[in-house]
Amino acid sequence: MSKENTQDQPANEDDLKKREEALAASEAKLKADQDILKKDQDQLKDDQEKLVTDRNDLDKREKALAKSQKETKPAKELPGVEFEFQGLKKKFTDAAPKKIRYDGKVWSQDELIEDEDALMDLVSSNSHYFENVNS
Repeated sequence: MSKENTQDQPANEDDLKKREEALAASEAKLKADQDILKKDQDQLKDDQEKLVTDRNDLDKREKALAKSQKETKPAKELPGVEFEFQGLKKKFTDAAPKKIRYDGKVWSQDELIEDEDALMDLVSSNSHYFENVNS
């Protein structure tokens, strides 16, 4: 009885060369893929760092905005200026602006009540800036 040879036959030189070339090509492709992966990971890391920086900046800006809004809110609404118009006591409503644009100029309530023509125009126009005062 003879033993059968179960080992593969050694490959010839052309087969070995082809396999080495295929292996080299696979290694080159793997290296290129690893380079791309590394580049993508670096870009992701940069993007994540920028996102954290942007979030921190946004938090700071939101806090500054909230603080400025608290500071700009008037503690209490100032009462409107009282005056007499054609024998009647009137006043600017408390909600009326403290500065009013009239005739191309910005006037304070005090300035308006000193100018009879301006006061006549505004009061006679039934503006919601005025109300009667009970004596």
